[in-house]
Amino acid sequence: MYFDIQRASMLKRISALILDFILVMILATGFGSLISGAIGYDASLNKLNAMSAEYEEKYGINLSVTPDDYAGLTEEEKAVYSEANEAMLNDENISSQYSLLINKTLIVMTFGILLAMLVSDLVVPLLFKNGQTVGKKIFSLAVMNQDQTKLTGIGLT
Repeated sequence: MYFDIQRASMLKRISALILDFILVMILATGFGSLISGAIGYDASLNKLNAMSAEYEEKYGINLSVTPDDYAGLTEEEKAVYSEANEAMLNDENISSQYSLLINKTLIVMTFGILLAMLVSDLVVPLLFKNGQTVGKKIFSLAVMNQDQTKLTGIGLT
């Protein structure tokens, strides 16, 4: 079956791309949430917060001050903050827990985006059986072979 090929406008193509991007980010957030629960991200974060709370209690400070609040502290209070910071940097448990949390963050982000891209750009076009993503389908953009035939199945005409 041959079609009269007319190139879609750039606005239409960009709109489809933006819609696909939004859908990928929504899927990535959902997959990231699932992965986060599976690898125990929240437990690691709570453990790190508990370790930080011990230092706050030990030194009598609040570690979540803004730069403006810090600038308004006296020299003695700044010295206490520096001492607490130095003690935390030298604590192996906090360093290892922080590294673990960073690694888990990278795992959640990487695999969340990877799974979202696989679903959006591989599974959905296979389900539509014509190579269209959701954005292309909504904006009525077709994927064509070079011989001006519409793509069907797995690229077979």
